[in-house]
Amino acid sequence: MNVQRRTPSVQGKKVRPAMRVWWAVGVFLFLTVGVLYVLYTREVPLGESGRFVYRYSKMLQMRLGRGMALVPAMGVLVVAARLLARPGRKWEVWGVMVGGVGMLGLVLWTWWLPPLFLQQHALNLLSPSHEGAFLIEASQVRDMGAYLRGFDEGRLTKSVEEMRGTRVLSNTPGMTVAAWWMMRAWPVSLDEPGVFERYLLEANTRPEDVAAVAYAMKFSVVLVGLWGLSGVFGYLLAREFLSPLGAGLVAVLVLFNPATVNFVPGKDPAQLLTINAMLWCWFRGVRRGSGWWTGGAGALLVIGTAWGLIHIWVAGAALVLRILDCGMRNGKRGFVRDLGSAVVGAIVVLVGVYLLIGWNMVGTFWAVGRRYEEVQHWIKNDRELWFFIGLPLFLLFVSPALYAMVALVRGGWKRWGDLFAVTVGVMGLAYLVGITYELPRLWVAFVPLLTLGAALRMPALRVRDGRRLVGLVVLLIIVNCVATAMHAAALDARESEYRLARPTMFN
Repeated sequence: MNVQRRTPSVQGKKVRPAMRVWWAVGVFLFLTVGVLYVLYTREVPLGESGRFVYRYSKMLQMRLGRGMALVPAMGVLVVAARLLARPGRKWEVWGVMVGGVGMLGLVLWTWWLPPLFLQQHALNLLSPSHEGAFLIEASQVRDMGAYLRGFDEGRLTKSVEEMRGTRVLSNTPGMTVAAWWMMRAWPVSLDEPGVFERYLLEANTRPEDVAAVAYAMKFSVVLVGLWGLSGVFGYLLAREFLSPLGAGLVAVLVLFNPATVNFVPGKDPAQLLTINAMLWCWFRGVRRGSGWWTGGAGALLVIGTAWGLIHIWVAGAALVLRILDCGMRNGKRGFVRDLGSAVVGAIVVLVGVYLLIGWNMVGTFWAVGRRYEEVQHWIKNDRELWFFIGLPLFLLFVSPALYAMVALVRGGWKRWGDLFAVTVGVMGLAYLVGITYELPRLWVAFVPLLTLGAALRMPALRVRDGRRLVGLVVLLIIVNCVATAMHAAALDARESEYRLARPTMFN
């Protein structure tokens, strides 16, 4: 796999935003944000009425006003792009440092965006139908080893009514483990109250409720932090193939887009950390012929699957791409080495965990997969309806910058451009054999491969000297950030705003 990071030139042409670029950006901006706002004004339900919909925000003007706070972070990212465009290691270092500040601004803005944001996040993380299910579960666990050993026969055998929702029953217990560790590493104390405890006490919260609400607020910080850290591995992943400027663009698009921002803080954006890290190790090992790196990818696959079974689908897409490349270039020996070391890395984690605490992770993954199918039948959605509306809903949550990148490619598929096609194929298979609703949230996991695949179809993003390309990259970053802000302003995707206005907020 000899994809070059550096290409000497782009045949002497200046790569700047031309008329076709503006047309592409404008068209896809309308087909995403424009269509969403048309649906908003018409109050067209985004989903199945009476069963499951992504609700619209009733505070659109306030949210749009708060969106203006995103401008400084965008300005920092523009500066970072100009630094990354210059050839030389020192410029990359400076560009990454400045870009990290800009991406931190995106993360903090996302956490702060909803009006009464602490209350909204706390509500989501106390609700059994959202990530609150994991926090509630963790609060009942005394011995985590015993909990994991008995998870298959203990928790998975309970009914949806007993669990007050499907979240624990349809997911592996990794998020419960994360919540459990958070509660021990960052405990609530009324004797020496921290920031959140003082805030709640000053807001006249009942003393008996302070601990639960404070833990929910702290868990929101942890989930947002995990999501933010995924941007680091998003850059490292893209840097395996692209120039610093191209990698910076991919990192921004993978971290900050409508499909992630609308569900922060949440499990699905947070697990981009393990997904990006796994993909980085895999492709780094494949390109360098290093079994240590691909072994690390196998280990991360197991760790990530403990958070969500979707990791297996993402790893499957990366493996299919390796198989196709094996047939084209590197031969069977390299493929056996890569796959074998990944399997060894996975076995090391599986055996290590079993010897340490006695948890059979494979058995749990298999049991959760079977229980997941049973839970879907309990939900009783209109499967025919969702077969037709599920995919369009996901497409509405894709960044217009990503659409524009795909549309602007000329000259057919390039080397490694198959990554985009393979990812789309795996997503299509998942759509046909799996679930078709809640795709904007569930398919966040595929955004890294989709974005990297689109970028790999643009040879200019591999040019080491990106000064001629920086105008296009800046345009795509700005369009992505503005579109994401407008998208998040229009939606109350987690229903927290809606529930806060109801007396039965947890129903």
